[in-house]
Amino acid sequence: MKLIKKLSAGFLLTLGSMCLIAAAYAPFNHEISPEEQRSDAIACLLLGLPVTSAGGWMAWWLHQQGKKEKRDRLQSIF
Repeated sequence: MKLIKKLSAGFLLTLGSMCLIAAAYAPFNHEISPEEQRSDAIACLLLGLPVTSAGGWMAWWLHQQGKKEKRDRLQSIF
């Protein structure tokens, strides 16, 4: 189960990062109109920010859970 959570966190971070990179690139894409540039940037930001933050939160939570398990294991030994 922990492996699935780690893979999910990595997938969310990767997907969100790609959307944020696309949002940063959209205003510089001169092949489309300025209105499309703006709407593409906003759409990528609206998709990328929540996905990236969800992946980051999940990775942070897994890290904290691992630290707690390690602390509990050491405390049960001594």
